[in-house]
Amino acid sequence: MSQLKLNLNEEVFIVDDEEEILQVVSAVIQETGIRVRTFSNPKDAIEAVKSTVPFLILSDFKMPGMDGLVFCQELRKTLPALPFVFVTAYSDKTLAMASLSQGVNDIVEKPIPSDQLRSLVIKYAQKRIADIEQEKKEVLEITQLFVEESHDLMSDADQLVLRLEEEPLDLVVVDSLFRKVHSVKGGAGAIPQAKTLSTLAHEFESVLALIKKREFKPNAHAINTFLESTDLVLKLLQIIKVDDQVDPELRKKVDSVIEQLKDLKEKKNQAAVPESMAVATINSSPSSNSGKEDFTQEDEGIWVSNEKLDSFMALSGELIVLKNHFHMMSRDHEIRNNPQKLEKKHAEFAYSLNKITDHLQEHIMSVRKVSLEKAFSKLNRIVRQTSQEVGKKVKFTTEGLELGVDKNIAKSLGSCLVHMVRNSIDHGLETPSVRRERGKSEEGIINIKASESQGVINIVVSDDGNGIPRDKVIAKAIQNQLVTKEKSQGMSDAEVFDLIFLPGFSTAEKVTGVSGRGVGMDVVKSSVLQHAGNVKIGSSLGKGTTFTIEIPVPKAVMVEHTVLGAWKDAVFAVPLTSIARIMSCDQLQLTELDQTRMCEFDGQTIVLRSFDELLENRNIESVESVRSKSAVIIRYKHKFIGLLIDRIEDQLEAVVRSFDNIVKSLPGFKGTTMLGNEKIAYVVSPEDMITLLSKEQTANAA
Repeated sequence: MSQLKLNLNEEVFIVDDEEEILQVVSAVIQETGIRVRTFSNPKDAIEAVKSTVPFLILSDFKMPGMDGLVFCQELRKTLPALPFVFVTAYSDKTLAMASLSQGVNDIVEKPIPSDQLRSLVIKYAQKRIADIEQEKKEVLEITQLFVEESHDLMSDADQLVLRLEEEPLDLVVVDSLFRKVHSVKGGAGAIPQAKTLSTLAHEFESVLALIKKREFKPNAHAINTFLESTDLVLKLLQIIKVDDQVDPELRKKVDSVIEQLKDLKEKKNQAAVPESMAVATINSSPSSNSGKEDFTQEDEGIWVSNEKLDSFMALSGELIVLKNHFHMMSRDHEIRNNPQKLEKKHAEFAYSLNKITDHLQEHIMSVRKVSLEKAFSKLNRIVRQTSQEVGKKVKFTTEGLELGVDKNIAKSLGSCLVHMVRNSIDHGLETPSVRRERGKSEEGIINIKASESQGVINIVVSDDGNGIPRDKVIAKAIQNQLVTKEKSQGMSDAEVFDLIFLPGFSTAEKVTGVSGRGVGMDVVKSSVLQHAGNVKIGSSLGKGTTFTIEIPVPKAVMVEHTVLGAWKDAVFAVPLTSIARIMSCDQLQLTELDQTRMCEFDGQTIVLRSFDELLENRNIESVESVRSKSAVIIRYKHKFIGLLIDRIEDQLEAVVRSFDNIVKSLPGFKGTTMLGNEKIAYVVSPEDMITLLSKEQTANAA
């Protein structure tokens, strides 16, 4: 029992209007070494919970002034997960049983035997101890990830501040610095030992926001304060990393800088920017940054485990053995003069080389990847923190986070998801009372689903909240002069929702620690675009909102398993993953519609054309000629196209190279690959081939 006392420094609250019951129950529990507080009425307990949260509440059911069920419901408004147990007389048990569906965790009958009471309390104590240990583990993982990401963000912040000294109204510099500080502040909110850092970042961000709005022009004193702020942020991050305490001298310095930042805010009117200057700067900002340094973070590499390094060493050894084997073959006259032996040795060599190169490619790709589960590990804490700040109940679920992605993409997605989840909780989900009125569960749902399909990473963030009010978005956009009233009337839902990603756009009525500055969704869009991705919004008023992020898998060195098809003098390499079927055209039912050749495939009528015909937007081959050819049915998402070829040549594991100045880009293809005979094959891009067909159909419709 003493171990519980050592590991759990929290209390049990006992609430009962009978003094004798309080004394008996309290005495039994205290025998276990667990501390107890007693209350004769629920109102006193509710007041006490505001300052000290127990790990368990034992309450009577029938009490004057407020019964146990109402007491439980009041607590659930602020502490939805706090264990609540009824200790009630037999006559009340039937009524109490009905409350199990309304937030009560357990019911025990008076008089409760001492052993049963001790076991009950110990059960909840052990569960709380396990929860605390899990929370500590989660906080440690989140803290490590936060420190790493924040240090990367702030490593060049002082350079941005110095650039700001040269050009105080450079929007590119201000915006870059603002985003860095905003991201640090957002992440710090989920770290218990980062309160000081969060406060400093908040004040720093607030002054930068004034510069963005042209309400403040930084002078030499402001620049000095900004430099001190960036230095202190890095120092505080180091302290958080080693789990140390802020010493009094550093605390004094941080407090001084915070006061200086507040002072800059209060004196903003003395340094307000004239309207004419602001307009001139805005108009010149695109050109003012030309030729200047782009403030991107350097790639600091990735962590590679000893196990993976050992695997690379083993592959290196196998390659050396294979190299020696090749030299031996080339020098051995007996083998060279014996065609059968030479063919056998050649086949063995080719098999070994294929095996090693396959393993090498797999190892290289795996080293670059980290699981999204690690990158998103801080989200549970973010959800918990934000939901408490705004007084909402949230059920957070995830799917597919075991997916491994490139480390740079994982870091960007982790940052994006922080903004998106906070946005969904603050703007998307309704309060428990509003959800009850609408017939919904008090607990709002946020789900993140990750998947990879056809070379694209898909992250879907959905909630079952209020949805995005189109009229409110348009009204805010008109108010901020982002669109005119006339233009807004013809905008589609997708165009309206896309306004959310504009810098400075926010529908929040006031700035809070959670939202209102209009920077979060802008950061999401910018981060996704950096990886050549796209983000889309779908929303239904009263039902919820879905954000879909699509980012292509990095293709620095891309290897595709392909089928080679010959067409006239050219060779096409079609990715195996995009081939629905390969058929002889004499097996197909051919038709012509609006001068476009069609065929039947799996109950659908699809276009069947050669590459030449797609480019020229007309049928060139005769029906008799088509009958003698083959059709590769290419699939992209839910669309199909039949590509005519003369014949199938072979299969090839193609190393895809991008088009360059020597081999010019060709519509419908993603690049080239070298064949064994040193000729070039064009690698089909299913998406581009479907796009080529869509352009043709649009032109015909016009």
